[in-house]
Amino acid sequence: MRKVVLFLGADLFPIYQEFVRGLKEAGAFVVGVCIKDKIPWRLKYYLDFKISLKNITDHLEVVRNLPSRLLERIDSVETTDENLVVPAARIREKLSLPGVSVEQAVLCRDKAKMKQFLASKGIPCAVSKVAKSKEQVMEIIEKIGLPVVIKPRDAMGSLGTFRIHSSKDIDSAIKKLLAVIPKGVVVEEFVEGHEGFYDTLTVNNKVVFTFIGHYYPNVLTALSDRNVSPKMVITNRINANGYRELHHLGKRVIELLGLDTTATHMEWFFGPRGLKFSEIGARPAGERMWDMYKVVGNFDIYREWANAVVWRKVVTFPSYRLACGHVQIRPPKDGYIKLYKGVDSVLSKYRNLITESYFQPPGSRTTPLYKGYMGNCWLRIAYPNYDRLLNILEEIGKVIKIEVI
Repeated sequence: MRKVVLFLGADLFPIYQEFVRGLKEAGAFVVGVCIKDKIPWRLKYYLDFKISLKNITDHLEVVRNLPSRLLERIDSVETTDENLVVPAARIREKLSLPGVSVEQAVLCRDKAKMKQFLASKGIPCAVSKVAKSKEQVMEIIEKIGLPVVIKPRDAMGSLGTFRIHSSKDIDSAIKKLLAVIPKGVVVEEFVEGHEGFYDTLTVNNKVVFTFIGHYYPNVLTALSDRNVSPKMVITNRINANGYRELHHLGKRVIELLGLDTTATHMEWFFGPRGLKFSEIGARPAGERMWDMYKVVGNFDIYREWANAVVWRKVVTFPSYRLACGHVQIRPPKDGYIKLYKGVDSVLSKYRNLITESYFQPPGSRTTPLYKGYMGNCWLRIAYPNYDRLLNILEEIGKVIKIEVI
């Protein structure tokens, strides 16, 4: 008998269609909860049933709008959107279904609770406190000392995150966070070191495969400095001795949180004070990183995710035959893109290594830096040797230039 999967937020972003495709190809009957009446033809092809709601974060509204004949048959509730992790968990609770629980979902969204819980279990974390006013922010900073990081409790990735070096920085951050301060912001010691991520697919409480990646430079710098060409690089040296401690940390965090069958995305730092946990999400990584995992693993990761959530097993495993990296080219200022320079030179040398690329059309307005790694111009390169790959990405970042008017 076909398993029935409710997928929350199916039409939010084009990449989510890949997860829906995976569910369909794994043999599931897919019920999509969408925000639009008109959806892309490809998504329509993969959905067996669709409901459209303006507010899909209201779990009771979702349940009320599902036909009773489907409610009785739903086996699993899934989402790949960070903002919908908790609503999906509440639907599971309402329907008495297995999966990430409300408690687990809240721990994976509330950065303060997450760190408090894991630190109490011996996981090395930055000192982190919650403040609900400017006065409380100042009191915590006085205790922790500068520099610190201030961010919303449930921020998506690094959005709304500010690094504070001086009192001037505090005032600027507070103004930008005024709307969320009453709910609480996290004030956290700034951890010096290199930043990366540890992503898994976990099935029946067991990590079945892992991907490890690095940021060059760290994310906060990448989202604020247009003079850099930021890179995200996935290693194929997954079993190198230098990653042993990271494997242990990542699996221990998943174990402590009791995550059963789900994708996870964990951020970490390594510096003078050793390896430190940053945060974890009970969902796939953003920035279309799973497309890079597909290249590194030489397998259909979306189909295997679907096999995991539908059948509680995976069929194929990643080969790690290649490393894969993403480099973004930044415009020198905001404005309108006039032209690109150096593209022909890059293509003549590395065309066969490019797995994906994007060049924002000339005449279009530049994308703000805080929007992340997928705006303006970017290329993705795959190569067997990680060090050589890093050099190629660095070269591309220096050769391609964007002229802006």
